[in-house]
Amino acid sequence: MDILSKQIMRSADFRWVYEYPDKDIIDQSEIMKIIAGNMFANFKRTTVVRFYHKLFAEWYAANYLSKCAGSIFPLWLRNKFEKTNPVDLQFVFRFACGLNEKASSRIIKYLKEMEDGQSFAILCFLEQVGEPDDVVATVTDLCARGVTISSTDSRLLQRSTIQILDIAAKSNVSIAYTTIVA
Repeated sequence: MDILSKQIMRSADFRWVYEYPDKDIIDQSEIMKIIAGNMFANFKRTTVVRFYHKLFAEWYAANYLSKCAGSIFPLWLRNKFEKTNPVDLQFVFRFACGLNEKASSRIIKYLKEMEDGQSFAILCFLEQVGEPDDVVATVTDLCARGVTISSTDSRLLQRSTIQILDIAAKSNVSIAYTTIVA
């Protein structure tokens, strides 16, 4: 088994897979790699773990993202994801925000700094864990640049934006402006 496979299989959260082997949640395959040598070929066995459902892979990726974003310096996010559109990894980012308070604030800050990242930051905000004061601080920050609700936004985004406006109103947070686009 390669290192990643071993880490996944030893994970406390992953032990339940062994309890349901007939459910086809994962596929483990051994791959034999031939490494050319001087006179003789060397063989290296590697176990590859594949998840049948993308959601499982996203959950484990979110745990990794949460751990790293919560403990490594903030520039890590920008460097790691500079060529990736976070919306393509929507559930990874949203899951990560629900796992770790420090990672959540860093991820939301990173998303807000991106072009058109405000909307996605709103979705991630609703997943975050934290103290009420931290929630109000994040809402204050999200509302500082104004809030826009568009008819082209998904219903989830529209509901999430309304929830943020509701929190802002109940917490007496100033909203720079509110725009509703039909």
